[in-house]
Amino acid sequence: IFAFVTLRSFSESWDHGTVDFAANLLATRHKVSLVAEWPANKIAIVKALPEVEDATELRWFGGQSPSTDTQLGFSAVDPASFLKVYGKTLDLTPGAAEKWMSTRDGVLCGASTMATEKWKVGDKIAIPSGIYPPADGSVAWSFTLIGSFTSPAGTLESNLCFLHYKYLNEGIAPERRDMAQTFIVRLKPGIRQADAAKIIDAK
Repeated sequence: IFAFVTLRSFSESWDHGTVDFAANLLATRHKVSLVAEWPANKIAIVKALPEVEDATELRWFGGQSPSTDTQLGFSAVDPASFLKVYGKTLDLTPGAAEKWMSTRDGVLCGASTMATEKWKVGDKIAIPSGIYPPADGSVAWSFTLIGSFTSPAGTLESNLCFLHYKYLNEGIAPERRDMAQTFIVRLKPGIRQADAAKIIDAK
């Protein structure tokens, strides 16, 4: 079920803004399609591999700008594992990591999106998603902006935003819960992407 792509080829084929990843990062997705979903708990298979240092799940949320109606780059992730995979490559506003993990509706946004939307830390924002409408019938999702990031290493572009996977999962229709589209994997030092890809693909 797994298919391997380096994160450079991943970014070229699916415009989530991921560019110039370090050699020890890769992405796994469903072999059928970039947007095909699979059970999120399959990440345990990947994390259990001896070649893997850590991994985080990602579910594309999209979202629309409340000011321009243009598409935003929101994805749902598990904050704790996301920061283990990416943390050392990101510069976060002070206290953002701790605040994000403790704020159920918290969103971490890239600096360029913060500037474009004229958002500031602490703002409450309402973001509609054509992909995942709230199960309670609300028009938009309510989020709290808990911090922003830049990526000097180039691992993430600053037009992206990340919300809690659990917040999304609990707020959508039951039949759509507990799924993911992509696992981002950090390999242990010395492990080659190509070697890890073959191992992951065999699972």
